[in-house]
Parts: sequence; C-alpha cells; structure tokens
Amino acid sequence: MKDILKFALKVLIGLTFFVPLIVMPENFIFPFIVPKVLAFRSLVLLSLGIVLLVSFSSWVKQEKKMSWMHWGVLLYFVSLAISTFVGADWYRSFWDNHERMLGLFTLVHYGLYYFILSTFFTKKDWEWFFRIFLGAGTIVMILAAMQKINPEFLLNNNAHRVSATLGNAIYLSGYGLFLFAIGLMRTFQEKVSFWRVVSAIVSVLGFLGIFFGGTRGTLVGLVLGVIAFGIFYAIEQKVWQQKKARNIAAVLIVSFMLLIGGVIQFKESTIVQSIPGVNRLVSTDLTALSTNTRVMAWGVAVDGWKDHMLFGWGPNNYYYAFNKYYRAEFLEHGWGETWFDNAHSVLFNTLTTQGSFGVLVYFALFIIPIVLLWREKEVPVYVRGILIAFLVAHFGHNLSVFENVTSFIYLFFILAYVHVLTCKVPFKEIDETKDLSMLSVLFVGLFLLIVLYGTNIAPAKANMKTLEALRIAGVDVKVSVELLHEALALKSPHTDDIRNDFVRTISGQIRTAYQKKDIETAKVLYDLAVRELENNVALHPLDIRVQISLIQLGELGAVIYQDQSHLFKSVEYCKEVLALSPKRQQVQYVCSSMYLTVRQDDEAVRLLQEAVDNDSSIEESWWRLAATLQQLGQEDKAKEVIQRALAEGVVFKSQIGVQVVTDILGSGEVDNSNNVE
Repeated sequence: MKDILKFALKVLIGLTFFVPLIVMPENFIFPFIVPKVLAFRSLVLLSLGIVLLVSFSSWVKQEKKMSWMHWGVLLYFVSLAISTFVGADWYRSFWDNHERMLGLFTLVHYGLYYFILSTFFTKKDWEWFFRIFLGAGTIVMILAAMQKINPEFLLNNNAHRVSATLGNAIYLSGYGLFLFAIGLMRTFQEKVSFWRVVSAIVSVLGFLGIFFGGTRGTLVGLVLGVIAFGIFYAIEQKVWQQKKARNIAAVLIVSFMLLIGGVIQFKESTIVQSIPGVNRLVSTDLTALSTNTRVMAWGVAVDGWKDHMLFGWGPNNYYYAFNKYYRAEFLEHGWGETWFDNAHSVLFNTLTTQGSFGVLVYFALFIIPIVLLWREKEVPVYVRGILIAFLVAHFGHNLSVFENVTSFIYLFFILAYVHVLTCKVPFKEIDETKDLSMLSVLFVGLFLLIVLYGTNIAPAKANMKTLEALRIAGVDVKVSVELLHEALALKSPHTDDIRNDFVRTISGQIRTAYQKKDIETAKVLYDLAVRELENNVALHPLDIRVQISLIQLGELGAVIYQDQSHLFKSVEYCKEVLALSPKRQQVQYVCSSMYLTVRQDDEAVRLLQEAVDNDSSIEESWWRLAATLQQLGQEDKAKEVIQRALAEGVVFKSQIGVQVVTDILGSGEVDNSNNVE
C-alpha cells in the first residue's frame, strides 16, 4: 500500500505540470482558464487525499519544524484570508469570477501544493519533477513556435504576439522566463548527458518563448535577473580579488551596456523592430507615461489604498476601487480602456486589494527565498545564483503584469524547491507502516467525493451547460432558458457569472420578441433577466455593471408592461451607481437618458455638463449635452455648447456626433469648421 500511495502522489504532482497545456474551446466559457483551474484543483485535492491517508499510514518521518520559507508562504495566505473577509466583497474575493478563477479558494490549493511538494519527496523525485516540468514546457513552446509560423493556429486569431495554450501572450513570456532559467540550472545540475542536452534545449526554447510573447515587462524582468545574477556571483566569488575575473567582469559589463545602448540608439532599425517585445520596449514613450492607462490605473490603486490602508479592499476587488476613483481621462483612450478589474501590476494591485500588510507579505515571499539561498553555502553557487536571478526576474515581470493560473504553479514549485534546498531537517523514509483501516479509506474517499463534486465537477457542468445555453439562445430562446435553469440548479459558486453572461445574451432577444408582437415571451425573458440580475445585485451590491444592465432593462420593461414604475426603479439604481462611480461617463450617459425619460430634465443636463467639465476633450460628452438641450427646446444653448466645443479644439469624428453638429449649426457652418470630420 505504501508503494502504491507514493507512486500515485508522484503521478498526480507530475500531471500538474501539464495543466498549462489544457485548453477546451468547444466545452467551456473562457476555455484557456476554467479547465486549467478545475484540473489543477482536482489534482491537488486528490494529492491531499493521499496525504490524509499518509497521516494514518506514514512512510515519511520528519521533525516538526517550520522553516522561514514555510512561514513566508503561510503569512501570504493569512494575508489573503484576512483581506478576503474584511474586504468590500468577500464572495468575489473567495471565488473570483470564471474569467480568472483566482479567488482565495483556488489559491489555497496552491498553498497545499507547496506544502505537499516541500514535504513528501526525495532528491531523486525532484530530479524527475524538473525533467517532467521542462518536458511539458517544451510542448507549450513548440505550440507557440507553430503559432508564429501559422498565426491562425490554436485560436491565435492572426495575432503577432502568441500565447500557445495559455490564452495570453503575457503568460507565455512569463512561462518562457521560468523555462529559460530552470532549463539553464538543470543543464549544470544534470549528471546524465542526455538530460543535460535536453535541459539546454528547453532553456533555449524558453528564451525564445519570452520573445514569442513579446511582453515588455518580461524583458525588463530578464534584464533585472541578469543583473541580480551578476551581483550575486561577483560577491560570492569575490571577483574584485581576482585580476582575471575582474577583467572578464569588466568586459561583460561593458558589452552588456553597449548592447542596451545599441538597441536604444538604433531602435528604429529593421533589426531591432523585428525582435518581438524589444520593439515595443524601445518604442515606449517615457514622456507619455503619465497618460498611459496602466500608469493611470496604478494611480487609482494608490487612491483606493488610502481608503483601506492596512488590509485593502479584498482580493479581486480592485474593480470596486477603480470605479470609485475612475478618472474621466480613461475614455480618451477608447471604451475598452475604461474597465479595469486589475491594476496590471502585482505590486499596485496587492496594495489596493491586500493593503500594506499584503504588500509586505508579498515582498517577503521573494525576499525570504533569496536570503535563504544566499546563506546556503552548501548548494552550488550557480544553482543559487540562477534561482535568485529567476525570483528577481519574475518579480520584475510582475511589476507591470499579474500572476495567473500557470505562473502560480511554477512560482510555488520553485518556492518548495528552495525550502528543500535550504531546510536542515533531514528527510527520513521508514519501511514500517500501519495498516490502513477501511474506515479511514471511506472517510477520505467521501471527503474527496463531496469536495470534488461541489467545487470542480458541478462548476464544470454548469459552465458547459451555460455555454450550450448561450450558443442556442439566438436559435431557440425557450430551450436556452431551460438550459440556464439546469445550469443554475447545479449550484456552481460562479452562478453570478452564469446569470450575467446569460442576461447579456438574451437582452437582444427580449427586444426582438416585443418587436414581433410576442409580448408573453418578451415578458417571460424580461422577468427572468431582471430577477437574475437583482440576485446578483444582492450578492454584489458594489458591482455597477449589473446595475447598469438593470437601468437599461428598465426602459424596455416600461414599454413591454406599459408601466412607468420600471423607469422609476431604474432611476433609483442610477442614484446608487452614480454614488459608486461618480465620474464614469458611461454611467452619466445612461442615467442622463433615463432622467430625460422620466422628465427630470435639469438632472439630465447636470450630469452631461459634469461629464464635459470632468474631461472637455471627450467628443461624446459635448454632442450628448448639445443634443439633450436641443431635445428640450433650448436651441440657443445647444448651439452655444457646440460653438464652445469647437473653440476648445474638440474634433467631432463619430457619425452621430457629426450629425448632431450638423442639425444644430446647419450644414453651411459645419463645412467651414476644421473640427468636424
């Protein structure tokens, strides 16, 4: 039994390395994320089941001792837990949405993964783990190379920056950084020539993968990692005391600086522009950083942190802080840049969601292993140097991006390895084990069955059922509704996402049914949409996207039911949403229209004037204000608004904006204006 349990645990851990390869576009909403998370959580839970059995029939005997690495990881999860339950929306923090699925519940699985890896395996086991992990990574990089050759391959949609099976080019670059560093480390560690060659090849593939993804932050991380390795190696080897070593170091430093300088100097050259990632990095306009939406999102993060400085808004709740401190200037970069659910920087995102305590703990997650490696003189210098370099590089990479399903796997894998390298408590394997009782097997089996079904199998079935409902909605909406009810009946923790996705899909069907005079169907769909969205408002009262949908549905409900009460209910939602995100133009536009509908004309005009005052460069705010004044019969004021906009250099480009200007000023005056295209 002991051997079976040991082998099963090794297999399960080995399978986790292949999780990055999982992508199921025909079966799941968010096919690059959901199946990966469900698979990883299932593998960890099964591993935990074996560990529980081990507690009844131990093959491992270790002195009970918490290492510094253990404390660092434990504090990280303590921070997550505290911030989850004192934050703005514990449910979102605990489960997250099914687009990312990195709530506390999922992250705890990574913690279990770390403690299992750091406790139950021998040095020989770790050798094979590295080999298998590098093998899985090789497949990912080969698929990325195939996407470079054929941009349409594997849902790449003709993108120049490829993502293989990871779904995001940023994730691929980060994974490439990991493979490059660990492949290089194993090249020196391996005693078998075959595996040494394989490791070197994987390292090269990983290095290429950094550029396949073309992520600027990863390149910055790579440079920081190289610098960290150089500093560590110079100090450890006392390079300054050896003349030959000093000369070599000087040549390397000068060469490195010349390389960086040359790339910057010739950034417009064909060669530099042809290198993915490098071309984007050297083309970054440093003078425009203050208007970059990511930098602006970092500023919002700091504003949000001031509200909850110690423990933050809660994991995955950056979105709420962003709404509150939304800056009107975001719309200057397009509607796609007005919704941020993440600060696109682990540092700033953690600052907002976990507060000062969370940031300190996150720093400790990197500082502790670096210090442990630096002090561990018994480990070869190149192993310690490469691991330190990777940790620095990964941290640098995260300064402008965020962790993901795959990166958490290899991060906690490396942290566990650092513990194994630096922990002084010896691993002892014993042959004598207690016989497993049937009661213990039944207990563990029942535990796994309940947890696996409730947290992985049911969500998987619900996600697939929802996808089926969405696909058939345009063909047979009644069948689609039946499928929705089946999905909701499965009690997935992501029921809120299911509701939102479905209502978004059937909103058009409600209007279509009404236009076809099928009033009963329109009413059934409307009532369903409103009921499900109201359930989500009760669950997430700060989520303005849900309330905006209800506001827009209210106008349709008033028409279908010939009942003005639906409009006044929408007005109440407007008040709530405006309080939660006072400067968001989408809210101002939607609510201004609603106020006009219920004849609260002054309020409608006030909102649009606020939008103009918040950012006078937004064309849409001007023409909406002018059109509203014209609709109210205030022609002179409408004309004055347009003339003021033209005087301030506002350019009207949109078709509707040009039409509004034409209607108000007349075609003769418009033709003479350089501000109208």
